[in-house]
Amino acid sequence: MSLDETTAFAEPEIALLDTAGVLASRKLTIAAAAVVCSAIAALVVFLMPPTFTAEAVILPPQADQSAQAMLMGSLAGLGGLGGLGAAAAGGAGLLRNPVELYIGVLKSRTIADALIAKFHLQQVYRRRDLTATRKELERRTSITTGRDSLIRIRVEDHDRFRAAALANASAPPAARGTLSRCARASPWPPRS
Repeated sequence: MSLDETTAFAEPEIALLDTAGVLASRKLTIAAAAVVCSAIAALVVFLMPPTFTAEAVILPPQADQSAQAMLMGSLAGLGGLGGLGAAAAGGAGLLRNPVELYIGVLKSRTIADALIAKFHLQQVYRRRDLTATRKELERRTSITTGRDSLIRIRVEDHDRFRAAALANASAPPAARGTLSRCARASPWPPRS
């Protein structure tokens, strides 16, 4: 390759002073765009309703080994029901992890319908049917567990009292003794 070929393919250099000159000549346009974008962002932030997150932490009840063995023994006789009896007979399956089973109960339709009825969520979320209300409640609710086997129920809502009441009400009555309230809730509905 000759010297002429390497200079022909070289990228043009951008001089710092040339760039500064272009920016200086457009400084009013740049400043006006920054002010307009800042004003729009501030307007959006002030118009959005605040969202509160309430968290309830529960300790799931420990599985009673004798009751679990008795239940698996009774399910073992149901081998004709496909994988259910076989899973119970093998000692695996449904009751292997009681925390996951407990989370499944907390995410059930029965619990969601009870919360929707108690807190009138169909009117609050402005949904026509229960299915859409359940989906909105599911979107606003997070039920997770970690290595510590504690179940965390997080609920987001625009009303801080309703968020705390929903998180606390999501825990079954048996687990409410171990309920740790991260957001203090007043009685629902809040007193005016």
